Parts: sequence; C-alpha cells; structure tokens
Amino acid sequence: MTNPDIILRVVAVNHEDSRNVVASKDSAALIWGVKISGSSTWDSRTAPKRPFFKPISLDPRLARSMANIACPKGGKLLDPFCGTGGILLEAAEVGLEVYGSDADSRMVEGSRDNLEWAEKTQGMSSNAKVKRCSATALNEHWKEIAPFDGFAFDPPYGRNSWKSDDGWQLFIDALVSCAEVATNKSRLTALLPLPPDALHLDLLSKDLNNPVCVTFGKQWNDVVEKIQEIGWKIETIATIPVHKSLSRLLIVCQIINDT
Repeated sequence: MTNPDIILRVVAVNHEDSRNVVASKDSAALIWGVKISGSSTWDSRTAPKRPFFKPISLDPRLARSMANIACPKGGKLLDPFCGTGGILLEAAEVGLEVYGSDADSRMVEGSRDNLEWAEKTQGMSSNAKVKRCSATALNEHWKEIAPFDGFAFDPPYGRNSWKSDDGWQLFIDALVSCAEVATNKSRLTALLPLPPDALHLDLLSKDLNNPVCVTFGKQWNDVVEKIQEIGWKIETIATIPVHKSLSRLLIVCQIINDT
C-alpha cells in the first residue's frame, strides 16, 4: 500500500465542523473518485493555450461548473457577457444548446476563434451560436431563440470593483434582461467581485450587516434585496479567492415564479 496503482479520494461535505459558526442546512454527503496524477485535458485548454484570451478569462473548471449548475437538466444556455468564450466552450462540450453574446465585436470574433480552435485541436464541440449585442437588450436580439433554461456569465468589472459601483448598473440591467427571456424555471449563475476580507462571512445569513461585505460598492444585504426585486432569488453562493486584493463570489439564482 506504499505505492498503490489506484488511489481513491473521499471528500465529506456538509458534515458537522467545529470551525463553522453556522451549521449547514443540507444533508451530509460523501463525494469520491479516483485520483489522477499528471497533466489533464483541462490543462490543454486553459486561457493562455487558446488563440484568443485575456487575463480575466475563466479557468475551464469554473466555467464548466457554472454551465452545469445553470442547466443541470440540459436545455438552452445563454452567456450575455461571453468574452473569450470560456463558458461557451464548456457548455457546448457537455451537450447544452449554447448561445453567447457580447457588446464588444472583438470578443465575439475571439469567442468564435476559440470555438473553432477547440473543435480542431481538442476534439470538443463547437456547437454554439455567438452574436454581437448588449446584455441589456436580450429580448430584442434573442427573441427567436428565447426562452432560455439557464444563464451563466462573468460580467465586466475592474480590479477593485468591490470598492466602487463600477459595473453595478450593467449587472443589474443584465439581470432584468435575462428575466425577460427566461422560462419559469430558469437558473442563473454569475460571478461578482468580493473583498478578500469577506471570504469567511456567512453571506446567506439574513442578519448579515457587516461593512466589510460589499460588492460593486454596495452593501451585500442591499444587493440581495435588489436581485430579488428584479425577479431572481439567490439559492446558494460560493467564494473563490483570486489574489490579495480581490475574490470572486459565485451566486446561483432561481427565477421567482409567482404563478
């Protein structure tokens, strides 16, 4: 057993942990799999390996997770801020019906180049439709395709946007636009800027009123209230460290169905 051919890795989630102030409401579970060493297919399609990339490009594992969470049962996925196409690549590979758009024509062409590269060099699906349009006018530009089962996106924001409202209005307008082309069961995943000092906070607590917890320069409680006012409800969140001055917050939302 000192040098086994196969190593199993087991991870316990939602179990009782003395380090957590608030106990999880979800049932405890075990996730297991076979440990794989060395390089993987993920490494071959990280952002710098693609013909078109920006430093802000998402890690393919994160992009795949966002797509799967947004459309867990398949269907039509839209990324209204497709950027370099990372989410489109991963969503197409898992068999979703994929659509992407961006207001920047360079991003649209770059996404198309990356999809073509993925098909030719990685053997991945390039089945995604990409067009140039604003994330705030989705009903106008995607009405022939709508409604969508899910949305996954990383909206544009600066390095320290958690300190200011840079990008806030665009994010809010995009949520409104997504709601206009959603089904009554649509889900949405999005990444928001978050100060590293807020990583340890319980962001789902209704009593959270901490000045450290801000995004787009807004208090977190106000952000949650605004998102719900638009027609989305935050189901869960995950924090993602990036560097010493920025973290990311992944939010998972469900459309509010009043009928």
